[in-house]
Amino acid sequence: MTVRFKKYILLICFGITSIPVLFAQVNEGELYGKIVGHDGNGISDVSVINAETQNWSLTDSSGNYRLRLPAGKSEIVIRHLGYQPESYFINIGPNQSVQKNFTLQIQSLSLKEVRVLARENEQSLTSTSTIGQQAIELVQATNLGDILQLLPGRPAQNPDLNTAGQAQLRGTGSSSDDKIDALGTAVVIDGAPLSNDANLQVSNTATIGANGLFSTVSGGGIDLRDIPADQISRVEVIRGIPSVQYGNLTSGVIRVETMQGKAPFRGKVRLDPTTQEASLGKGIALGKSNQTLNIGFDLTHSQQDLRIPVPTYNRATANINWNSHSNNQNWRNQVNLSLLYTKDQDKGDKDAALKEKRYASDKGFRLRTKGEYKSGETVLKRLTYQASLAIRNQDSYNKQLRSGEAEPLPTSLVDGTFEVPFAPAEYYTATRIQGKPLNFYASLIQHFAVSGAKVRDRFLAGAEWRTDVNHGEGKTFDAGYLPPSSYRPRTYSDIPALTQLSLFAENTFAFPLAGKTIQWQAGIRFDNVQPDGLFKSGFDTKWQPRTNLTYQLFPFLRLRGGYGITAKAPSLVYLYPETAYFDALSYMYYSATYPDESLALMTTHTFDSKNNHLKFMTNRKAEIGFDLTTGKWSAHATFFNEQTRNAYSFNDVAAAFRYPVYDTFFYIPGNGEKPQLDEVNVDTMTYRNAYLKPANSLNIDRKGIEFTLQAPQIQQTGTSFNLSGAWSSNISWSDVPDILEISRNFPNNPNGYIGMYESNKTKRELFLTTLRIVQHIPVLRFVATVALQNTWIDKYESTFRGSVPVGYIDDNGNTMPLTSAQAKTDFPFLIRTVDPVTYEMVNRPALWNLNLKLAKEIGKNYRFSFFANNMFMHNPAYANNRTGYIEKRNPNLYFGGELAFHF
Repeated sequence: MTVRFKKYILLICFGITSIPVLFAQVNEGELYGKIVGHDGNGISDVSVINAETQNWSLTDSSGNYRLRLPAGKSEIVIRHLGYQPESYFINIGPNQSVQKNFTLQIQSLSLKEVRVLARENEQSLTSTSTIGQQAIELVQATNLGDILQLLPGRPAQNPDLNTAGQAQLRGTGSSSDDKIDALGTAVVIDGAPLSNDANLQVSNTATIGANGLFSTVSGGGIDLRDIPADQISRVEVIRGIPSVQYGNLTSGVIRVETMQGKAPFRGKVRLDPTTQEASLGKGIALGKSNQTLNIGFDLTHSQQDLRIPVPTYNRATANINWNSHSNNQNWRNQVNLSLLYTKDQDKGDKDAALKEKRYASDKGFRLRTKGEYKSGETVLKRLTYQASLAIRNQDSYNKQLRSGEAEPLPTSLVDGTFEVPFAPAEYYTATRIQGKPLNFYASLIQHFAVSGAKVRDRFLAGAEWRTDVNHGEGKTFDAGYLPPSSYRPRTYSDIPALTQLSLFAENTFAFPLAGKTIQWQAGIRFDNVQPDGLFKSGFDTKWQPRTNLTYQLFPFLRLRGGYGITAKAPSLVYLYPETAYFDALSYMYYSATYPDESLALMTTHTFDSKNNHLKFMTNRKAEIGFDLTTGKWSAHATFFNEQTRNAYSFNDVAAAFRYPVYDTFFYIPGNGEKPQLDEVNVDTMTYRNAYLKPANSLNIDRKGIEFTLQAPQIQQTGTSFNLSGAWSSNISWSDVPDILEISRNFPNNPNGYIGMYESNKTKRELFLTTLRIVQHIPVLRFVATVALQNTWIDKYESTFRGSVPVGYIDDNGNTMPLTSAQAKTDFPFLIRTVDPVTYEMVNRPALWNLNLKLAKEIGKNYRFSFFANNMFMHNPAYANNRTGYIEKRNPNLYFGGELAFHF
């Protein structure tokens, strides 16, 4: 980036920061009052929040509160754990004091209103869904991933704790696209982002990329199984253009709030065909009214098939939240300690004949603090700070039986020709990968807020720092077992830390235009990875402008739109991949009769698979939409277009080297000596292969529409209807050509050239709707939700682009580019044809699925819940025209129940 451009950016930022001064007037009033329960007694520690400015107040021990509000109309939100959240619009004049008392109801199925679904956030400037505590409880989720099924367009799935959970906000089901979507989704818990960037639990990046012979999410997003649902009080999902406060992302943001504050003793036991879960929690006041402690525990066991001991998944978590605030409420602080233990095990049946074993365990803690200071000044409103430290101990193990013929076993870590031992025809290998990822995060944000007679302005400026490093022992092999062929040990101690410095500024205006209200948010974010200074980087820097605009066209209709650039830095597995080792056989003689006379020489050659030209993965997001509210009817729709570029993947790179080939000079079997080699007449051959190297090669174009329609409850029956859904189209392709190893065996290819071909382009189209019918009977403390999910469109096709080679690897290992004309004229033997059926469009017919959820409160302290997925066992068969296989569609029938209590 040029110095001149930097100056322009800084000038713009300075201009934005100067804007609030233009409106620096005291046009505020005060809202005060009391918040009581149904018994008329005051409730302490209730949060009263201005939805626009996020200014807050907490009630004292008697339930009293005081909150400064900008003059005019403001929305306030009232929340307390275990109570039904409420929101109200308040009109207040300059310097006016208004008294408002409120009554909160304990969350219960006996209330007239229950909130069992995700709701579109009508005050957000971009497409955002909010899922409250009651909806989380009634969806009967085991982890954060289950909760996300309430989002528009998300397919219903059975709980599956034996597979790593990855966040999908707008994906269509393509495995490569979904991994990138998960990598680009920020999961933020109580304000601090989680990080998976130092996860190096992979088997061998040079051969299988960011994958393992065990369960791993390296190179992807946060494993959502690690976040139990019973410790979550609220979830907000930003699918559109997020505020510049949020960085190191491309897809969206999942904001999670955990259980905090004083709350009754709570517990839950859950049982279904594969999962057993128990949780406990309690929130208490610590003597004084301004301190609380909330503690929660969770134990979960999942067994994929009860008839066999493995695969299994076990989870144990603890979450401790300590909250405090000053007596004058100018300062508040939260300290959180989270403990985690998980173990995936998919081999290890002690009764099995093969004593193979495979597991992946993860244990660690996260310590976090965040706080806020209110200055009481006219413009300088709030200063927020955060810091978090997460340390994990990850252990992946794979003990595997290898059988075949006795073969040489190379172990050299350097180039050269060496004598190597023979591995027996049958032996066990035991590979262990020990990682100790550490993540540190800190941020500081200054919030400004001013208001004029007709204009409101909010501004923030902040900075954040991230560090990700792995201090694990790395890849080792258990003593007493031979290492797998082509595998080498690797330590993680020599891998540098990944650091990132970010600066951001954002302004949000609310002003009238032609008698209507406009809200305009504009911000810019600057990310510097491996910084050598403020603007100098050892990796790359990225400026990310983002803007959102809303226009209140009518009192019942709001239009909105936004555009922005988001960027995600590569994780350590992409920045520092493993060295590629290749071993060519230079000589081999093996005698089963005289094994001590056996001799093998192998030539090892290493290739550095690091890509020094990696860049940020980026996404250009644009959307327009509307929010329609009339009476108790509401409708929301968002049209979106996203262009992900430079997404991370591992691609084939040609590997070639010359190696010697020896003949036997002298050998007499049984004389106790190994063969003597002819070191004069040494032949030389070329070894050709390929290894995987990280690259910014993947591109994804996505467009679609998301919608939600909420009908009012029929008062006479207590029935309500909600229709949500999404249509989306994904097109993905790679910029790096594929190396087709088999092409060396094509007819009329005497030199064994290996062709390189343009990769295919894939397209997936999905249209899915969910009609939810909620039947609520308050007098019986009962609610039932029937969800009819219809998949109207499910198409998939792959465009074959690799008929004519774009290059080739010659017999000396040189990579040679080709034009189309050259390929057709000089290399016709490398032109390939495929069965056209292979690239036919797969167009699955429409599909329906019916799911049921029931909840019944027994008295005031107990609740029994039951769910049945695909309750009519509708699993139609579909003959895939491309593969010829018969597919069984829809999840299997799956049911379960839970018993919850609180005192």
